[in-house]
Amino acid sequence: MNLKKLAMAAALVCSAPAFAGLNPIGDDAELFGIVWDENAATYAIDFGVTITQLANATTSFTLGTVGGANWASYDAADTNKADFAQFEGTRWAIFAVDEDGFNFIDGDLRWFGTSQGNVKPQPDNITLDSMNGGTGTGGIIGIFNNNGMGVNVAENTDLFAAKGTPAHFIEGNFNGGLGFFAGNAIGSTADLFYCTNKDGFDAFGPAACAVAQASGRDVSVTFDGTSFNAVLAPIPEPGTYALMAAGLLAVGFMARRRA
Repeated sequence: MNLKKLAMAAALVCSAPAFAGLNPIGDDAELFGIVWDENAATYAIDFGVTITQLANATTSFTLGTVGGANWASYDAADTNKADFAQFEGTRWAIFAVDEDGFNFIDGDLRWFGTSQGNVKPQPDNITLDSMNGGTGTGGIIGIFNNNGMGVNVAENTDLFAAKGTPAHFIEGNFNGGLGFFAGNAIGSTADLFYCTNKDGFDAFGPAACAVAQASGRDVSVTFDGTSFNAVLAPIPEPGTYALMAAGLLAVGFMARRRA
């Protein structure tokens, strides 16, 4: 094995840009959070933080804090917030939805969401369009917008939806069905994923999904029952890259000796 090629490979590994997870090209959507229990109620809050602002963040920061009359209503309706189980009990999530153009050109659809158990979402293009709302008023954005919460505009409002009302969140009852999504327990950390359409003329082709990034660092989100926080992965120490390169060179050297 050629040592020069190995050295070049090591350099590429160390310098390759990570997935451009937050790169809006049209409307600059705002992130919002939800807390819900299908047997109690739903609370939603527009953070007023755009995906561009998150993309440019260089440190971890608080997205938003629950409170006020709507949270008090939710708090009264959901009296057991420690009953989390997969697809059951009290859960939380972060979302953002951004659409541009005709929804079939690569990158027209942008969806952000936290994944329970850090399992990578795998929607196809048509499901991504349905989750976003398509060209109508469906989808998670349309349902919240039509029931008293201005998402994607600088209103920074929140919402309380009692059980049985249209905006009460249950996986699968929103357009597109979020059956793969189970939410996160209060006090837990979840990866923030970014999905966008690719090969848009293939409706059932897989969308492109990866962990979202801010300033080249993976983003996770926490909710402690009061505050939603965006957490940026630590910056690797310079020595980490040096060790990685040295390791690749060592592997190449051993392979050459055996050749």
